[in-house]
Amino acid sequence: MKKSTVICVVLIAMLLPVGVASADDTAQKALDSLLKQWLQVIMAEDVNGYADCYWPDASIVTYAATGKSSLLEGSRAIRQRQQEWADKLDFSKMVLQYPEPRRFLTTTGGDTYTYVYDMSASGYFEVFEFQRRSGVFKILRQVDLYQGPGFNP
Repeated sequence: MKKSTVICVVLIAMLLPVGVASADDTAQKALDSLLKQWLQVIMAEDVNGYADCYWPDASIVTYAATGKSSLLEGSRAIRQRQQEWADKLDFSKMVLQYPEPRRFLTTTGGDTYTYVYDMSASGYFEVFEFQRRSGVFKILRQVDLYQGPGFNP
């Protein structure tokens, strides 16, 4: 196993205080639907729809094996970064497909769920922490762990 893969796995273990338990069917359907919406608005370059997938106090943390990292705090900052990317990239031509995630129910609260996407074949892991507030799920935290070269957060 590559050293960078080991580091990513260790980081995920440290970042996620979770118990291995399946999300109930209703929550899983809602979360799967939210991630489907998230992918659709990315490809449609709908930055407002993208930002709406996150809670106002959400954060995105990016770590790259190159040593670069970034932190976005709040849905406004998340929206702004996505707008900058949409201005540079043509997401409509990208084929964004995610494998089946590993699903976890956080043991420190009944309404927080975590999905881990192992995209190591493409050089990264993506972790989403969702929170349910007043019956609605949105993304509370996203952690991106890049092990491949060329990514510049």
